[in-house]
Amino acid sequence: MITILVIITLALHAVLTLGGIKIWKTVEKTKPSALAKVFFISMAARLVMSVGMFLVALMLLKEDIDAIKMFTVFFVILYFLLLIFDTVYFYCSLKIMDNKNKKETNN
Repeated sequence: MITILVIITLALHAVLTLGGIKIWKTVEKTKPSALAKVFFISMAARLVMSVGMFLVALMLLKEDIDAIKMFTVFFVILYFLLLIFDTVYFYCSLKIMDNKNKKETNN
């Protein structure tokens, strides 16, 4: 059971990360000033979906305390790694946008 939950969790986070990147790229091209707002909305959506996924996992694993502990450690580590990835990606996107704006201003 825990293997299935880990696979589902990885798939959920992969979809959220790839979807977030696609949304950021679209907003970056159409309305760069709203990028920070989109970042925080996507982080809130990731948090809500992650909590929902975690609660479902707890309900499914309610009998096996060791599996709950193992899944919790995996889930928290994965969540924070992806949070760091998203934050670094957002920061790099802003730096690239700033560099483009500086080049356009200088020309």
